[in-house]
Amino acid sequence: MSLKRQAPSLRQLLEAERHGVLATLSVRQAGWPFASATPFAIDAKGRPLLLLSELAEHTRNLRADPRGSLLVQDSGAREDPQAGARVTLLGTLAPTSDADASARYIDRHPRSAEYLALGDFHV
Repeated sequence: MSLKRQAPSLRQLLEAERHGVLATLSVRQAGWPFASATPFAIDAKGRPLLLLSELAEHTRNLRADPRGSLLVQDSGAREDPQAGARVTLLGTLAPTSDADASARYIDRHPRSAEYLALGDFHV
């Protein structure tokens, strides 16, 4: 008899993982996909929160076209990633000035407070 590991719910996966892959549409390369590793947190509703720099290529891409996707996968399935839980979230990204969003992000990634203090990073 074999025991199968139960797949986590979407919320459980987002709460368990800290990094994803953000894909945007490239401004410099005429709409080609541009992907970058991105730490994330989630808000009270389970929506992803990203900390992005104004200097980053993906931020320039999002300013031109706010559509993006975030791939999150089970880091415990490194030996066989296709067998692990994963999700690609699609949506439009926009900056927020919500203090709770920043606090949640900092709580999840404490060193990010230093980046926020620089002034060119936004949640």
